[in-house]
Amino acid sequence: AIDSFFYQCSEQSTSAQIAAVFDAAIERQSFHNRQQSQQGSADRYQPVEEDVESGMHRAKTSTLCVVFLDEAGLPVEEKGKMVLKVLHPYLDDRKVAFVALSNHWFDSAN
Repeated sequence: AIDSFFYQCSEQSTSAQIAAVFDAAIERQSFHNRQQSQQGSADRYQPVEEDVESGMHRAKTSTLCVVFLDEAGLPVEEKGKMVLKVLHPYLDDRKVAFVALSNHWFDSAN
């Protein structure tokens, strides 16, 4: 199942608003993971997956939280106000899935 978190970006969007959506999604994903772990603890053949990069094993969850940013190109990227920079740690940690919709190209360096 997918547990969706939507944020409609605008020219007035702030990094704090975007971070709040990610934080809520990560908190809910942790809840789903705990629920799955508790349900699976009675099953000694609980499915696990391996994270290829870290080599860690973790219980599979049947629910995935996904953050959707609509019009992600709208927040004004003025000098000193790089609103979308807040995405970097969330995308690096990969605790939730992410989809950005935009009519503008993103600067890959940023």
